[in-house]
Amino acid sequence: MPVSSNMASVFRSSRTSFCSSDLEVVSCTQSLPIDQLQKPATFSVAGRIRKPLRIRCALRLPPRGSITTATTISVGNRSGSARRLKKELIFQSPADIEDPDVEKSKLRALSEEAFRDYQFLFRAQRNEVESIPLTVVEGAVPDDFAGVYYLCGSGILSDDHGSQLHPLDGHGYLRKFLFTGASCPVMYSARYIDTEARQQEFDKENKTWKFTYRGAFSLLQGGHRFGNLKVMKNVANTSVLQWAGRLMCLYEGGLPYEMDAVTLNTLGLFRLLSNPQGTLRSAAVGVVGKLIQPILKGVFDMPEERMLSHVKYDMKRRRLVVMTCRREDMVLPKSTFTMYELNTSMQVVQRNVFTLDEQLVIHDWGLTDNHYVLLANRVKLNSAGSLAGMAPMINCLSVDDTLPYTPLFLLPRKLVDYQTTRGSANNTGRDWRIPLKIPGRMWFIHTANAFEEVDRDGNIHLVLDGTACSYDWFSLLHMFGYEWQKKWLDPTYMNTVSNDSVSSPAARLDENPIQLVRVSTLLSPEGKEIRTECEEFENNKCACDFPALNPLIAGSRQEHTYLAAASGRRQALPYFPFDTLVKLSGHDATEAKVSSWFAGKRSFVGEPIFVPRSNVAKSPDSPDFREDDGYLLTIQYAAAEEVCYFVILDAQRIGKQDALVARLRLPAKYAFPFGFHGFWTDLDEYVQSAASTNTN
Repeated sequence: MPVSSNMASVFRSSRTSFCSSDLEVVSCTQSLPIDQLQKPATFSVAGRIRKPLRIRCALRLPPRGSITTATTISVGNRSGSARRLKKELIFQSPADIEDPDVEKSKLRALSEEAFRDYQFLFRAQRNEVESIPLTVVEGAVPDDFAGVYYLCGSGILSDDHGSQLHPLDGHGYLRKFLFTGASCPVMYSARYIDTEARQQEFDKENKTWKFTYRGAFSLLQGGHRFGNLKVMKNVANTSVLQWAGRLMCLYEGGLPYEMDAVTLNTLGLFRLLSNPQGTLRSAAVGVVGKLIQPILKGVFDMPEERMLSHVKYDMKRRRLVVMTCRREDMVLPKSTFTMYELNTSMQVVQRNVFTLDEQLVIHDWGLTDNHYVLLANRVKLNSAGSLAGMAPMINCLSVDDTLPYTPLFLLPRKLVDYQTTRGSANNTGRDWRIPLKIPGRMWFIHTANAFEEVDRDGNIHLVLDGTACSYDWFSLLHMFGYEWQKKWLDPTYMNTVSNDSVSSPAARLDENPIQLVRVSTLLSPEGKEIRTECEEFENNKCACDFPALNPLIAGSRQEHTYLAAASGRRQALPYFPFDTLVKLSGHDATEAKVSSWFAGKRSFVGEPIFVPRSNVAKSPDSPDFREDDGYLLTIQYAAAEEVCYFVILDAQRIGKQDALVARLRLPAKYAFPFGFHGFWTDLDEYVQSAASTNTN
């Protein structure tokens, strides 16, 4: 059978007991190019041939699977005569080689290499950089490529006193790539977001760090641990957005920090939202909430409303839509979400409040023309030890998988009555407090897109594409392999699959723990549920996350979705970190075509970002509009070199050899740790943002 050239370059025979008893391998190693696997291969042997000869050869393959093919080999006896025999060569993955000592040594070396590479991905970068040029090492920056890419993430996880933080608790580090045209150098800058927590934990004079906040996911080693209730620091490390000339860095546990778009100086907390009318709920919840407010505000330093780090853009109405949750929801069996819709002048033009009888952890969500779409990640109160400082704060919660289904809430975008929070529901009159039921259990992670359509009978078809995993695989405590007692991250936590394949509607989650799924529901014009289901993207065989698409198509049915994915080529890191960008093409999830770009051996990739070409039709309604006519951006982390690259790909050429447009190298001194979520803005919008910053 044909063998893809990207699977291996050579194969080798080994000195093992596979030959018959009167044969001895004389030349113990024979290497062949992959393109010669089906050509005659010569092996020298000694002895009389009495039995059929069966040779086993090691072939570097992805985990799970082997390849068998037939070829003709030459063997000889002691007298030197030779004859040709047609025999079977079995090419197997390293785990199947019969020499246990050699194999254990190889696997140990590969595991150690993978461990080092994983730590590089989360390395610290203490240096701040002010506008340095990047080197183009491959290809060329396109003439029509002008704008700014911002990337937010954790900059430092280890202090100078022995404490190690969870990646989600690391101090925010903002990176900026400025493209002003093909004839101009690409300029790179990076600064820490100067949050209140950083001011307390970083000694600017001595350039040293001492963590005093635990963070929601961490526990300190070198600092005060028992009774340390200094927990909820806002590190502004998760995502970045630009709207109405304002650049902001977001964190799940607080308000945004505004940044200077040119210098990346921190301007301070941005009071994006206000709550003049308050939120009225049931009397019981209100009393408990009032009792707990002083504790949460005083000890945990939490704002009344916590803004989620994922926002949505309604390009049809030209609105920014953000979601907040109440601070007391952290410890109550209720969840109150407030949706704010802001115009291009940063004014709130619509505000809706929803209280659900579920304790939920929502990281991302969907927006359609008429609904806010929530896939409910259910949690429950767990241990009190975290409150005393003996365990990470997040340990007070655990996933709640008691339901055999996943709740899907469709919250209406029409204005609701603040006095009752019930409102006028949506156009169908459906009670939004009652969830739809998706068969099976899954933990929802990131949204790719959401849209709704009305068929000829008036039925509403609502679709949400996003990444999800099983409740068994997901860990609030050990995400990214964090253990507070250790000074390193354990990659095995992210690379072990769950045995609970029944817990998710996507059957492949027992093979790849993170998958893209499509959730859809069909409602009658009166709001009655006709059908709710979850589909797999069956042709995608990779674990994947960080979905992206052309922003011009958001809110409408898309044809192309892009993801960071794991090719499975590294046995020790089969699922994370990601080393491939995948493009799924087609409107039908079960038949979507898959094409990919591989970053290279011992290289990883971050979140992809789609940038439309500047000289193409911008409206999806235009007959000249091509959804994938643009560029795909990502950061490549080359662990073998310990450097980072900025990569530009032609989105239409993904899967072809000439997909790479340009690769730009950062100096090794400024290699930065893994980023979470980025944002692209055109050059004219960047100039507008810079002007707005200077006038405020």
